[in-house]
Amino acid sequence: MKKTKPNASAKAQNVVYEAKDGAMSKYIASMKYMEAKYFCSGICKQPIFWYTKPINSLPLYGCLSHMVNEIEGKLSPIGTVATCSGVVMLLIWIFQYFLWCDYKDEYIGD
Repeated sequence: MKKTKPNASAKAQNVVYEAKDGAMSKYIASMKYMEAKYFCSGICKQPIFWYTKPINSLPLYGCLSHMVNEIEGKLSPIGTVATCSGVVMLLIWIFQYFLWCDYKDEYIGD
């Protein structure tokens, strides 16, 4: 029996499937954490079923507000640094704008 090599599109498709599988695994892991800690499921709206828990009860609400509270404290320093950097860059642009102006000499010779 002759072995055939997989073509390039099949290899590319496998890479895409592996990337999606990795992203979905991370999503399910985060949902498992949120369901256990906050008794919520889904992100924006209340879903019909749990992602990781048995279906003995229904989820009460979505996890969006809890996710925001979890991430907020960790990302505040990054937001502050980004805002300060933006302000500094704006000031630098304003100051260097005046260097482009053509100033005429007011004092001509003695």
